[in-house]
Amino acid sequence: MERGSNNGTRTNGSGNFSLTLKNNGKVVDISYVGMSTKTINAEDGNAGKITLSPKSRAINDVVVVGYSSAKAKDVSNSIVSIKSKDFQQGVTNTPEQLILGKTPGVQVTQNSGEPGVGSRIRIRGGSSLTGSNDPLIVIDGMIIEHTSITGSANPLNMINPNDIESMDILKDAAATAIYGNRGSNGVIIVTTKKGNKKDDKVRFSY
Repeated sequence: MERGSNNGTRTNGSGNFSLTLKNNGKVVDISYVGMSTKTINAEDGNAGKITLSPKSRAINDVVVVGYSSAKAKDVSNSIVSIKSKDFQQGVTNTPEQLILGKTPGVQVTQNSGEPGVGSRIRIRGGSSLTGSNDPLIVIDGMIIEHTSITGSANPLNMINPNDIESMDILKDAAATAIYGNRGSNGVIIVTTKKGNKKDDKVRFSY
């Protein structure tokens, strides 16, 4: 686009373009979606080869909720998001121990010292006298029912605590709006760790 006018053009499939400047124009602005705008001086009549650089833009924290995403500041009253760096430190046998004392309104009580028995989780107390008060567990987008895993008192027992990247806890009506009556006792969304895409280096931790 010729600066200061509506005179402009588009490149073809190979990136070539030709623009006839008007009004003795000397400055041309070249732009593309997702790229930084570049300004050239076309006084010599030949722009030559032009390379645009990607434009990065910082965004606010985003919390993924069920099938959608929302800004963290918009849902901070109903959702608590805990990253791996904020988990409880030390030896933990079950994932729910990672959030012990980290989330207001969430009570984690160990049932007994028996191996694999898990803990009882209550989000903002119980809501039923006869039904289950256990929160809904969602692991990497898959809903895990409490009765779907035979021999396990708690679906979280099937996950290695070291494999968890973050845990998002939905504590109010936002949970039922997404997951229906299954989310009436709250929802715990577990996201496991993925491969490191920042570089191609092999990493070990022990």
